[in-house]
Amino acid sequence: MESFSFGETLSEAETEVDNETQTWYNEANKKEENKTMKELVNKILNGREKIEDVYFVACGGSLVDLYPGYYFVRTESKTMHADWITSKEFVVTPPTHLGKTSLLFIWAHGGNTKENVDTAHLAKDLGAAVIAMTHT
Repeated sequence: MESFSFGETLSEAETEVDNETQTWYNEANKKEENKTMKELVNKILNGREKIEDVYFVACGGSLVDLYPGYYFVRTESKTMHADWITSKEFVVTPPTHLGKTSLLFIWAHGGNTKENVDTAHLAKDLGAAVIAMTHT
């Protein structure tokens, strides 16, 4: 019985070239990601010496999506305080440390939740950096 091959096999030299191309592509992507990340960090810091308080704010199911970030900052940072709080509670009783050294992550599935919009305005008015994320 004969065996058939439905694809060409790459020679050793072709495989080496392909691996080099993939390595170059990966390195170029890392450089671009690092550049983009540095730009984002610089934009967040914009006149701030440091970030001391990180707030993860949302409503309902969206708040649950932020838990891993809150947990990471709370357990891994020795210099930043983290809080995980509903948007309504944040607006009604703003944290006492909220200000220029604060960073807020606000998450909404829909993008126009009134409480989240109020939270963003309050935080910006008090000098905090705000990152708003949504599906829409």
